[in-house]
Amino acid sequence: MSDNAYAPDKILAHPETLKVLREGGHPYPLHLHLILSDLCNLDCGGCSYRMSGYPSSELFIDPKAAIPRNPNRMLETPLVESVLRDCAAMGTCAIEFTGGGEPTVHPDCSHLLDYAQNLDLDTALITNGILLPKIGAPAVRTQWLRISLDAATPETYARVRPGFGSVNHFERACKGVRWAVEERWSRGTEWGDTTDCTIGVGFVVQAENHHEIVDAAALAYALGADNIRISGLFTPRGDEYHAPFRKVAERRAVEVVAQFDGAPIDGRPPFRVFNRYGEKLSDLAAPPDYSRCSYQRVTTYLGADANLYRCCVTSYSKHGLLGNVRDAAGFKALWDRASTRAELECFDARSCERCQHNDKNRAINQAITPITHPFFV
Repeated sequence: MSDNAYAPDKILAHPETLKVLREGGHPYPLHLHLILSDLCNLDCGGCSYRMSGYPSSELFIDPKAAIPRNPNRMLETPLVESVLRDCAAMGTCAIEFTGGGEPTVHPDCSHLLDYAQNLDLDTALITNGILLPKIGAPAVRTQWLRISLDAATPETYARVRPGFGSVNHFERACKGVRWAVEERWSRGTEWGDTTDCTIGVGFVVQAENHHEIVDAAALAYALGADNIRISGLFTPRGDEYHAPFRKVAERRAVEVVAQFDGAPIDGRPPFRVFNRYGEKLSDLAAPPDYSRCSYQRVTTYLGADANLYRCCVTSYSKHGLLGNVRDAAGFKALWDRASTRAELECFDARSCERCQHNDKNRAINQAITPITHPFFV
């Protein structure tokens, strides 16, 4: 099993879940994507939830909202607390606070992170960083924290991550990274040791920013982050969207690995570059070539509309909808329903237009497939 943070074979660390799947059972998920808020303080053109024609905009956009692509829709705090208690009881140990919208816009984001952590749940936070300082200590008590930048200059940031009312938040986003690094250090000293929180920067390659891949890595390193994750924008046009700049972007991503992967950081492990651009583009080329979607059995997605979806790729779409935790009186109650189990078991992965989790699905499916003559290794 690889020690890479993005290794597709992490499922091998969970033999009990594999055993249940292998025997045709219905395991509780290990990992929950939790969307506190669909409201965002940025208006990114590359956001899949707000992108016309992308499946995840189907149930996300609210025609009755003041800004239909940015609905002021949030999970109520008592419901989230109930979901987190269910997670603790179910053994769903990893809670990823993400979007949807911007999680830190939720007025109780800090409290809910702290609530999950006090239940001994592993937590992660994906944020644009603009409001990060107001979250305080719970932000750096996470296992990992990723701030999405997608730019190395204010000009490019304004194009790919514009604010409502033409406000440019580039400096505030950078300050969010610096704040997290400093807060981790100061809290670590206060707690008697440095925290284990890994702080990363996200860079999603697109037409407007591919020329800044190298500079963005240099910026992430200078800000004190532990890593940068390079991936590609998913659009309804699939891999065709990337064709005009793909070769140049791939060369620049390789250059980033050569320049920055393994660069020293004082008091921390070396800087890492996770170049996922090329592999993610291959996921855009065609639908899955396998029928069994096992990933939906180990990682699931709760939207700010209180709907449970199969995964992030099918979120906010009828194709991914499993039910509503509010109507079911709880996350565990919904997962335990015979109808939910049936939905998961009869689902054909080939019905998806694309899948970002092909590598994980193949790894899980291989791990639960019976082996002929297993002792002959």
